Amino acid sequence: INKASGKLAWKYSTDGQIAGSANAWSTGKKSGIVIGSYDYYLHSVDPANGLLQWKLETMNYVNGTPAVTNNNIVFGGCDGFIRVVDAYSGREKDTIEIGTYIASSPALSGGKACFGDYDGNFFCVDLLTGKLAWEVPAGETSGSVVAIPAIGRNSVIIGNEDKYLYSYDIITGKLNWKFRTNGRITGSAVITPSKVLFGSVDGNVYLLGLNDGKKIWSFNAGSPVSSTPAVIADRFYILTEDGRLLAFGTR
Repeated sequence: INKASGKLAWKYSTDGQIAGSANAWSTGKKSGIVIGSYDYYLHSVDPANGLLQWKLETMNYVNGTPAVTNNNIVFGGCDGFIRVVDAYSGREKDTIEIGTYIASSPALSGGKACFGDYDGNFFCVDLLTGKLAWEVPAGETSGSVVAIPAIGRNSVIIGNEDKYLYSYDIITGKLNWKFRTNGRITGSAVITPSKVLFGSVDGNVYLLGLNDGKKIWSFNAGSPVSSTPAVIADRFYILTEDGRLLAFGTR
């Protein structure tokens, strides 16, 4: 879409459903828009004209949003692999077998990728070694992990369909705290230096302390909240399922 006019600039079609969002990459010499599809491919498209730059075949649906770091694209798929791809060429640089449907999009920090799966497992992979750094097995939770994790300085925050928001140590995977809501958590949390904001299908928006997970306040939106908040200046913004945009201060 043309930002100034709102008119359609171009349209690119895959051969399957698109469930995740697009992401942008740039190597300095070249840029692209990358997106996964149920046609089993990861596609990279020229942002100027919508023409295909390259596509990489996987063995099942590509469900989430690809992550971008250091000229690499990192994504998971329903074939049970995390893949690291050169953004410029589309060449596959590494594959890390997880062995289960990867539902969530990876979050990247410090050479690590954190993500969840449909069975409720939560993983952290070391991208430098290509090995699993730690795992929280599904027995410690009871729902699918479909949201994108939020990563702070020392912790990773993830919501679960079992109605809990969890905080784990980013190095060890040890549980820092968990906070229970009365509904599924399908959107991602956002982190400020000392706080966490997220929504729940129970119709509430919650603000917690980042270090201890204790509730600072909650707001009953009157409708399920399944979206991910955005932070702009000193405001949080979040959408409800009945189409309202809510704005909150960060205090």
